[in-house]
Amino acid sequence: MKWVKLFSFVIIIMILTSCSDNKPVNNIVREKSTIEQQESSEKNKMIDVNIVIENQTFHAKLYSNDSTKALIKKLPITMTMNELNGNEKYSYLSEELPSSNDYTGNINTGDIMLFNNDCLVIFYKDFSTTYHYTKLGRISDIDNLEKTLSVENVEVTFEIE
Repeated sequence: MKWVKLFSFVIIIMILTSCSDNKPVNNIVREKSTIEQQESSEKNKMIDVNIVIENQTFHAKLYSNDSTKALIKKLPITMTMNELNGNEKYSYLSEELPSSNDYTGNINTGDIMLFNNDCLVIFYKDFSTTYHYTKLGRISDIDNLEKTLSVENVEVTFEIE
């Protein structure tokens, strides 16, 4: 009787382990990892631009996304950017851009973002926010950015480097 139970137990274990084929799960995980790597690689492709503010040039890198691709088609573009909240400059664009507004939480000095789908924003101070933005890129050399942008309204030109 003990041998019959043991034999039955071994057969049941063999049946159960043969039913749980891990290959499809592993393939799904591998495929997902490959897709994530490709998406990450796309996001890491940065587009160099110059931002001229009151005759001072700042270098920026824009992310490779639909919003920045649409913006780049409009370059060079010059606009008057208005002061808001003592930490940012903004200007409404004449045309809407594709957007993917996400909760950002923290804003960093030099962040370039799109609010809604038609408001271009450059931040010159770090702070926390509950607003949603589409991330466009970052100004690389932020040393004089706050000083340059802390005046009331400024003329800003975006151009391909």
